[in-house]
Amino acid sequence: MCYNAAYSIERNLKHAISREQDPALKKKLEEMLEQWQVHKLPFVPNIEIEDTAYYVNAFEHKHFPVFYLEDGDIQLGFFRWGLVPRWCRDEQKAIQIWNQCINARSETIFDKPSFRASALDRHCVVMLDGFFEYHHQGKKKFPFYIYPTEGPMYVAGLFEKTVIEGEEWQTFTIVTTEGNELMQKIHNNPKNPNRMPILLQQNQIMQWLAPLQKEDTLARKSLEMDFFQPAPLDSIHAHTVAQLQGKTGMGNRPEAQEEYIHLDLALEI
Repeated sequence: MCYNAAYSIERNLKHAISREQDPALKKKLEEMLEQWQVHKLPFVPNIEIEDTAYYVNAFEHKHFPVFYLEDGDIQLGFFRWGLVPRWCRDEQKAIQIWNQCINARSETIFDKPSFRASALDRHCVVMLDGFFEYHHQGKKKFPFYIYPTEGPMYVAGLFEKTVIEGEEWQTFTIVTTEGNELMQKIHNNPKNPNRMPILLQQNQIMQWLAPLQKEDTLARKSLEMDFFQPAPLDSIHAHTVAQLQGKTGMGNRPEAQEEYIHLDLALEI
């Protein structure tokens, strides 16, 4: 699964712009970058957003940068990690669901009550530097940092906007699939092994964001064939990092992403 991640807004937007081939989308991304640089995106008032988050735990429900469609136009928003479905109206129930919907298994997003509406027409792309995952060895857990071979990591997600006791909550979940060969070695959690986020190429963003019709089973099958697959082995790298949480944990610091050798770790990748 994916419960820990990192992002760099300005750097990743600049990289996305440098590689974008579609003139209209490139112009839109440039506008997004300018808004961020000048105004820190004023359309999200009263929200503290860091330009760079080196390590964030999903259960802190921080705001992450996500692309989504609104009236057919791509937008950059900042949604809180942990999806709360539109039908939820009670705050206590929302908090409970929030912690249960950090990730969504691609195999069941069209069936689970919390995800099936979003799975049709509320797709988003979460822009990350990378994510963290643990390898279990006996009673110990060793953290790894997984990051793209080049550029930002574009992760498939679902989002919701729902009103909880008069306040709008904008939330998202990360969609996961089976792990590739590398992630099968790292992610060996006995409760839910061999998983990873769905990683997209930059030229797949608009296709992923496009809404589906409920009755269009062919489009759903195409989505499953094109997207619900492990990332190519050569598209990601990984290395061990120091402990992230607890009294001696790195927390949200640059050092959280630096390689750290655990001498008692038997795994070789």
